[in-house]
Amino acid sequence: MVLLAVAVVLLAAPVVWALAGAFVGNGGVTLSHFSAVFAGTGRLPVLAINSLKVVAGSVAVALTFAVPLAFLCFRTDLPFRRAIIFACLLAACIPLYVTATCWMALFGMQFWLYKTWGSAWISGIAYVPLATLAVGVSLTSIDRRLEEIALLDTGRFGMMIHATLPAAAWGIGMAAAVVAAFSAWDITVTDILTVRTFAEEVFTQFQLGAGAGNAAAIAFPAMLVLCVLWGLCWLMFRRYAAPVFSSGALSPRLFELGWLRYVVLVPVLLCVFGFFLLPLGALVMAVKTPGNLLTAWHTAQFELLGTLQVTPIAATIAILIALPLAWAGVRVGRLRLPVAFFVFVLLSVPAPLVGIGLIEMLNRPGLPGAVYDSQAGLVFAYVIRALPFAILAIIPAIRNVPRETEEAAELDGAGWLTKIVSIVLPSGWRSVVVAWLLVFVFSVSEMGASFMVVPPGRATLSTRFFTLIHYGVYPDAAGICLFLIGIVALVGGAAALLVWPGLRRKLGI
Repeated sequence: MVLLAVAVVLLAAPVVWALAGAFVGNGGVTLSHFSAVFAGTGRLPVLAINSLKVVAGSVAVALTFAVPLAFLCFRTDLPFRRAIIFACLLAACIPLYVTATCWMALFGMQFWLYKTWGSAWISGIAYVPLATLAVGVSLTSIDRRLEEIALLDTGRFGMMIHATLPAAAWGIGMAAAVVAAFSAWDITVTDILTVRTFAEEVFTQFQLGAGAGNAAAIAFPAMLVLCVLWGLCWLMFRRYAAPVFSSGALSPRLFELGWLRYVVLVPVLLCVFGFFLLPLGALVMAVKTPGNLLTAWHTAQFELLGTLQVTPIAATIAILIALPLAWAGVRVGRLRLPVAFFVFVLLSVPAPLVGIGLIEMLNRPGLPGAVYDSQAGLVFAYVIRALPFAILAIIPAIRNVPRETEEAAELDGAGWLTKIVSIVLPSGWRSVVVAWLLVFVFSVSEMGASFMVVPPGRATLSTRFFTLIHYGVYPDAAGICLFLIGIVALVGGAAALLVWPGLRRKLGI
């Protein structure tokens, strides 16, 4: 546990260092950074309005399509519904800036796309698969017996209004909170489309020399709000979903569409084609010729190979830390809240602030400077950013292990490490592998923190692509984007295949 505690402290140190800068100045505690960024300026209302428009628009777009799609795929006998759900698992791994590039390839440098509502539309569409999965889980969490009682009292339509949708309200709320949190701190789409938000301001304040204190002061209030949002998601899941899944309640019955099955399938397939396949086709067309794709490979092969060298190391380190943390959060009562708080903070901190914290902590003589000048700093950033997702991916595997099995091992003298290695890993290896693959995909596509800490001359594939895309979707940028999609699709597809049997069994799809 001592090594685990040291690892947690090291990972939390850059975040704490950066946030502490908001309250430290001139040799003491001060609020001058907050005064500098929040007082006497007309820019902040513009940033607040833009941020609110992007977040609210993203949530509205995502839920508008995710709620009916989740209902049709998870609760009806829609044809090809399992294939659509599997596609959502795969599409949820695609980076947001890749989706933005596909839409830019489709419409070009149109002025109307470079607005707050353009950012909201792209962010919302990109998060439709993730929101669909969240809402779908909630739609399958209601006990069949409750729906059958409502069916007898109110009929089929009344059952849906008075039983099914209220039972899924927590999932809809959680999906809204997740989309809001992710879109609030994203700097990729807003930067590409030149929309200024608070997330952009964190990056801009530091880059323009205002200092880490001002950047942290801008991020701090929004971080508090996001921590509350993640806490609400956690409480909603524990209150509504976990009891149903752990009690062995009967899965709800499917609504039979009858002759409407194929009528409803048409608009669903049109949405999939219009929102995902058509922009992807435009990106392929932007490459123009196979020769341009080969040129893009020669242009970016150094960055690609460098990325593939670093990301497996980051994924392995993240899993080695996430596995005992997830176990402690599930099995050790006194550590449940600290682990949850640690996860919420890492989920709430903006990516540029992670980079700022690493720069402030490591950019100094000696061993810290050697770490900063090497790719170890990049691995550091990847692990901090991906660790909460690894923990969340492993927790279900630990919850599926009977507590009695671990208690019997404890009576035989097994410690926490022995229980993890001899009990949790053999039964939950699939979830651990999925978590490793998810961290790998996340690290390959991570841009916000790596853009700031990548060593000179060692650009990653995502930072190389992000630099090129500001000049338009030319063949080289489009080719690199296709390489990113290929890597994500390959690794994300492997993760989806591993999680698919358990998902079908657990959700009854």
